Amino acid sequence: MLPKYLLKIKRRGGYSKDFSNRFGIFKKLPKKAKKRIWIQAVSVGEVNSIDGLMKLLLQKYEVAITTTTSTAYDLILKKYSNSAVLCGLFPLDFYFCSRSAWKNIDPDVALMVDGEAWPEHMYQAKIRNISLFFINTRVSEKSMNRYRKFPKITKFIFSLPTHIVAISDEYASVFLEFGAKNVVVSGNMKFDLAIQELTKDDRISLLKTLGLTGDRLIILGSSTWPGEEEMLIDGILKMKALGHRVGLLLAPRHAERRKEIIHMLEKSGLSWHQRSLGLAKDPVDVCLLDTTGELAILTQLADIAFIGKSLGNNMGGQSPIDAAAFGLAMVYGNHMNNFSQLCSSLEKEQASIRVSDFDSAREEIIDLVEDEYRRKELSCRLKSWHKKNSGATMFTYLYIDSYIS
Repeated sequence: MLPKYLLKIKRRGGYSKDFSNRFGIFKKLPKKAKKRIWIQAVSVGEVNSIDGLMKLLLQKYEVAITTTTSTAYDLILKKYSNSAVLCGLFPLDFYFCSRSAWKNIDPDVALMVDGEAWPEHMYQAKIRNISLFFINTRVSEKSMNRYRKFPKITKFIFSLPTHIVAISDEYASVFLEFGAKNVVVSGNMKFDLAIQELTKDDRISLLKTLGLTGDRLIILGSSTWPGEEEMLIDGILKMKALGHRVGLLLAPRHAERRKEIIHMLEKSGLSWHQRSLGLAKDPVDVCLLDTTGELAILTQLADIAFIGKSLGNNMGGQSPIDAAAFGLAMVYGNHMNNFSQLCSSLEKEQASIRVSDFDSAREEIIDLVEDEYRRKELSCRLKSWHKKNSGATMFTYLYIDSYIS
């Protein structure tokens, strides 16, 4: 696997930082003053989802937190370097790496966020008789199909966690089918994510720094993938031709694709600003959000959102929860496999718009720009849906605490 990591280091940057952690080598931790919890949160989404839980746990326990991606590592250092006993990178899931990490961290309880199964890590908990919790847990359709092809291995893997806290009844049933025990349902902690709400003055100021000034509707391309940026850029061109005052906040899922997207923008003839270069000097049609960690805040600037990784050859979808929290009229494609239950719930409430192709997505976004009443109706339904689904963080904390105390 080393060549794969080296390629990532070169392509994305940041992966070489504290690379020794990947082999289970960490700084020597202080002697435990109270019970210690080790939390593994794979990437930025998982790290953000446990904000509320971390605040509760840190009041009573020592917490070591690890993550897998370089962007998430920067985030946990920013958030928890002064409060957690350790901020580190998750070790490779091989015996010597995992054993070394467990020996260094020496937790009393281990938590894994979202349900990514690392068998060696889980087995190390089992042989140490350490309670291991899967929290905020789901399983993607792709993973579900893969697990079902190897039932014996799957039953072994899911017999290892002590507790599984699933986000829905449907996922709980899947984990029971896979051989898990002690499965409970909490709801989704991502609904409880506290994002500082922008004031009107903050919103005006931020829009100015992005170059999206003026009385315009802002369309957000949220965590977009190849093909989706072209659709949104083409949509802006069509809306401008129709006389609509619109701006595009384009946030690709991978910022390293900036050169590819800049080429599209140059070819389109639209004016644009690159967020990573600082403040926009003049008003523009498009702001390319090629930074990390800002999307949750900047989502509030938009009026309409397209949720990425959901059209064309892109499979799985990105989370619609942040856009729903702020009531952004929402469009996504028919490949939201990783959030199928959330999307079914949204569609049952008639709170979102699912499309089957790029042309349909573009036309629905144009229709939302033209129909203020429809935008406001969707916004109200989204906010109501979001409010009904909150409360999972406290449930999860009380459930974990009841087994530690």
